Amino acid sequence: MTREEIKSALIAGETIVISTVDGDNEYSINWIADVVINRDPKIKPRTITVNGVEGIPLPLQVEPKIHDTYWFVCASGVCKDSWNEWPTDKNRFNNGAIHLTQEAAQAHYDALWAPSRLVK
Repeated sequence: MTREEIKSALIAGETIVISTVDGDNEYSINWIADVVINRDPKIKPRTITVNGVEGIPLPLQVEPKIHDTYWFVCASGVCKDSWNEWPTDKNRFNNGAIHLTQEAAQAHYDALWAPSRLVK
């Protein structure tokens, strides 16, 4: 089976059988989930590279909900606002400048300005 066939079978709720010298072993998506959940899983954050700086958190890819707080890259650093679907909100989103945390927005800002900072 290919990787895609295995993924499709597991998503469809089928059981995968793997033959070993000790006999057949069965694996289902529930078994896999049980193994993973006992290891404190986390979703790996998606990142981008900005001006050669790797690991910058990916800006929001879906518009926030009304009144959600967000941070964005602005000329003076990192600014905070609330999503109201105003044109300024939409422009910030479309420009890839919106993050859900201040830390993510700060990393984005730092990477954008890194090439023009004075070396001390």
